[in-house]
Amino acid sequence: MAHPQLSDQKQYGLGALAKFMSDLTIESLTRQAIQKFMNTLLKTPIPKPVNREKIHKNYNGKQERVYKPSTVRRYFYDLKTSIEWWADKENFDLGERFKRLDIPPAWEKPRDRILSDKELVSLLRAVETKYAAKSQWKAIILLGIETGMRPSELLRLECQNCHLGKKHLVVASDTTKTKTERIVPLSNRAIEILKSTMGKRKSGLGIVTGK
Repeated sequence: MAHPQLSDQKQYGLGALAKFMSDLTIESLTRQAIQKFMNTLLKTPIPKPVNREKIHKNYNGKQERVYKPSTVRRYFYDLKTSIEWWADKENFDLGERFKRLDIPPAWEKPRDRILSDKELVSLLRAVETKYAAKSQWKAIILLGIETGMRPSELLRLECQNCHLGKKHLVVASDTTKTKTERIVPLSNRAIEILKSTMGKRKSGLGIVTGK
């Protein structure tokens, strides 16, 4: 049953944990069991989707994929958060279950690749094949490059949070991945894009909907 205070991603993660760890009790959920779970998951093949209706022409169905360290890391913290919440509610001492563990890194290796000019041209050309909101789609691509913001943050960005005179914008806490407000500096190019996108709107950039 879905919990109204949990994001879809959190609920998905807890659902996966219930599947992988259904045979464990709070007593058998030791530090060793948690470490074994993470180590095993890193070597576990990801099951193929059973509800896939169409297969992309570039999809390599024979390629076996395992769970990435970042995914296993997320599952670990979902488990830790939920168990600690339960322990606090039930006044249960968890001991050192979640201490001195070898937790997978958030990234396997540093990201050093950037979008090439040729790829950018291809992206913008692809936008021209859309039926509506072409300028808004171009804006979100260009703003993403200029600011490094996530698509979900750009889609929910409000005009009132764009302080062009101060050359920054405020990303509201309810739109960020970490649920904390942050300030994003704006380049001159980003300001130009925002000015053309905002127009006379009083709220909401309408990047996709064009509202």
